[in-house]
Amino acid sequence: MAGLPQPEVVSEPVAQLRERFNKGQYMARAERGELRPCLKAFTEAKSIGNLAGMRGYTVGYHDAINGTRVFLVHFFMDGNGNLGASGLADPKWLYEGGHAFVPLIVDP
Repeated sequence: MAGLPQPEVVSEPVAQLRERFNKGQYMARAERGELRPCLKAFTEAKSIGNLAGMRGYTVGYHDAINGTRVFLVHFFMDGNGNLGASGLADPKWLYEGGHAFVPLIVDP
């Protein structure tokens, strides 16, 4: 059985990816149960200040019916379940319209 075709990867500026993510209301879809989470990784935050004692999580969300990965986000959370840093999930990968959108990495 052949696997699903790989989507074309499109790199775009972080602000544009966040706008696409917000406009698609992907987190709201997840909250309604249309998308299911799958923990991909977590790490202890190595920063000081507002991230001290927090863990960084990378979570993938999949279509609840067919299992297709829809998006991947990263966020920081404290031991009480409160989001840290910006308080928002940071999209790292988004499947939309047959394309996989990822943040454009610019060398400093």
